Amino acid sequence: MLPVELVRYIIRLATDVPVAFDTRHESVLDEDRVATRRELLVSLQTKLSISLVSKSFHVLAEEYLYEVLLLTRFPGCSTLRRFAAFLRRGRRGGLRPRGNRVRRLELHFRIDGPWTISWDSLWGLLPACPNVELLLFQPLGTVVHPALRPTTSTYGRYLRHGVECLRFDRNDVFLFTCTEPFVRAVARRYGGTLRRLEVGACCAVRSFYLQLMLAFLYNLEVIHIAPVQWRLGENNDSESIRKKWAETLPIPQQKQQLHTVLLHQACGLEFIPQLCPQLRHVSISNRFFTPFPSIIRNLLQRNAASIISLYYQHYYHSENSLPDIVDLLPNLEHLRLLDWFGASWDNVFSPGIQPRLRTLTLFRIMLSGSDLFKHMRELVQVGQDGRLPKLAKIRLGTCEHNRGGLDQVQPAFARLGITREEREDLRPWYGGFPY
Repeated sequence: MLPVELVRYIIRLATDVPVAFDTRHESVLDEDRVATRRELLVSLQTKLSISLVSKSFHVLAEEYLYEVLLLTRFPGCSTLRRFAAFLRRGRRGGLRPRGNRVRRLELHFRIDGPWTISWDSLWGLLPACPNVELLLFQPLGTVVHPALRPTTSTYGRYLRHGVECLRFDRNDVFLFTCTEPFVRAVARRYGGTLRRLEVGACCAVRSFYLQLMLAFLYNLEVIHIAPVQWRLGENNDSESIRKKWAETLPIPQQKQQLHTVLLHQACGLEFIPQLCPQLRHVSISNRFFTPFPSIIRNLLQRNAASIISLYYQHYYHSENSLPDIVDLLPNLEHLRLLDWFGASWDNVFSPGIQPRLRTLTLFRIMLSGSDLFKHMRELVQVGQDGRLPKLAKIRLGTCEHNRGGLDQVQPAFARLGITREEREDLRPWYGGFPY
């Protein structure tokens, strides 16, 4: 008979999904969401099968059975509330409630109707799961316009890659707005445990709430919020809300652990603490700003020593926004770019040297917006000029299977010691969640 510890170790190896709890910025940015969910479902099925073997195996498997709670279909409010009560229920023999074992709480489902009071506690799941380390809240809004037609463009087809997701006009889809009680509940319950927070594309967070919440989530390492409602920042009740938070949630004195920031709008960066000693990666989705506002430049400058990774996408032609940003980051090692119309490599890299840049990752979702791919000879020239002395790898993410002029210049890259890696599993962090 095998020792209990050895059996427990075997069960752990058979059911472990390491990426599910990995909060390193490289892992988060390169994660294949569809594959992760698939692995989690397989792991859950394995745990269930083991737990049915015998009572002894059930006791051993239960230790891992509830560590991930993944909901891909909305079962209804009453069902969720009953399930939350089940997770909270005390157990014989002094065993912890099952909800105490939940470390990753992921809600990724389509739901009808607007935000209601039940959402403030996620139908009771927040109080039922007090030790959550990763909260991924990604409700998909229901289309409400009777005359909607999905787009047939390449962009629309890309959005449907891997999931049920169409591109519709923004006003024709429910955009849920997180309430103050919901944001405060997350901060109050998970201030010391939450390491990764993601709020999906159909769910907006008011900038004022975001600012308050970040002050209390001192262990937070990764934040990804799609729409930040910056125009609805301060309001008439802001002082009373701030006072309520101060009375119920004293601001902790610990240093911020935040190292990865993924926000839909560049303006949302204004509400990130200006000094984040652990900051490693920043994603910038630029719709309006050229040049960037001083507060965003200050954020990058104050954390320039620690930032080693940058994701950038641009929606409109601009000649000088990206070099201004890259030049602020002397320790940049990995640059991720979503190709855009009107882009050129001279607009990416200034005449100066990027001394530490090792990896360049390129994405493209529209054939019409592929100017960087069309002008790869310019990038070769940048390398030949000695402006990228450490560049060793070019990674291709989703590129619609059209590499532009990259194949023609591959021998030139090889002579410079630059390799090419094709990663169709990589998706750009644009807009909301890619999938």
